[in-house]
Amino acid sequence: AIMWLICGILTATNVFKEGNSASTRGLSDKLADASWFYFPYPGQFGMPKASLGGFIGMFAGVIAGIIESLGDYYACAKLAGAPPPPKYAINRGILMEGVGCFIAGLAGPGIGVTSYSENVGAISLTKVGSKAVVSTQSTG
Repeated sequence: AIMWLICGILTATNVFKEGNSASTRGLSDKLADASWFYFPYPGQFGMPKASLGGFIGMFAGVIAGIIESLGDYYACAKLAGAPPPPKYAINRGILMEGVGCFIAGLAGPGIGVTSYSENVGAISLTKVGSKAVVSTQSTG
């Protein structure tokens, strides 16, 4: 909304000329006609395409996410005064994060599902580690 406002002001003051991709001329009708809600669906952007560069980039992101999740699991256990998580629990956690990312990718928005260090930090600050409290604060 802020960028739309800035582009609108720059268009109104003729900084952006006709044909400039940032110009808002003629877009107000499209904005008024746009639906309020949009539900993503699989394949909305066409068939997926694979490339080596894309694979390497995604693989690096996956490895970084796994490393972050490992740290989150151990930090959360330490904060809760619990023993370190066993290997099978870590494996299940990483597996379910992968399944969640796969399902999110099928839906179209491309938002990953992972543990968040911010939530571990919130547990550290508030000393509240209840699943109900953490679930409620992370969805609200």
